[in-house]
Amino acid sequence: MPYKDINKRRIANRKWKKNHPEEVRASKRKWAANSRKNNPDKWLKRSREWVKNNPEKNREKVRQWRIENPERAKQSARNSRVKNWDKRYADSRQWVKDNPEKVKFYKRTYRHRRRSFKKTGTAFSPEQWTALKIAYDGRCLCCKRSEEALLSSGLKLVPDHVHPLATGGTNDILNIQPLCHGKGGCNNHKATKFIDYRPGFPLEII
Repeated sequence: MPYKDINKRRIANRKWKKNHPEEVRASKRKWAANSRKNNPDKWLKRSREWVKNNPEKNREKVRQWRIENPERAKQSARNSRVKNWDKRYADSRQWVKDNPEKVKFYKRTYRHRRRSFKKTGTAFSPEQWTALKIAYDGRCLCCKRSEEALLSSGLKLVPDHVHPLATGGTNDILNIQPLCHGKGGCNNHKATKFIDYRPGFPLEII
């Protein structure tokens, strides 16, 4: 029997929705699917606007989806690479032009790792480097400045080879010490000299 009082109808509707959440969600999903099918351009525009206005929420949703759907995420990434190969290649070439210092750093690291593997078959891992920085309180062992202070000065903390690779050193963690790098940095002044700034190597990080 229809309600004559509009307020009573609203109260009854709210009560029904509260007691039937699954049916409400199913109805909303059905309506949204039909709406997307009938108005794809409108939904695409709304979706893009939401992503633009909520970048953090969107990143979290995408991250969560990838965790819950690893195989679909991998396949989606493969499809994207194939579909947008020309654009990705052009973006990559542009990044190389815009970041010459980073390119030099990556090439130098690659050469170091190859040289070390040829000699010893070993190389330090990112986890070992992180543990080493923590063991030395995140400071440059030469100038004693913290990583935060170095960043404010335009410098950064990098792994330095105590015994330089150029003179026969290895790339394992036993031959690494944290030094600052950049214009006027301690790592730059040390260059290929054999200088050990470590007061005592923390063996527990190996």
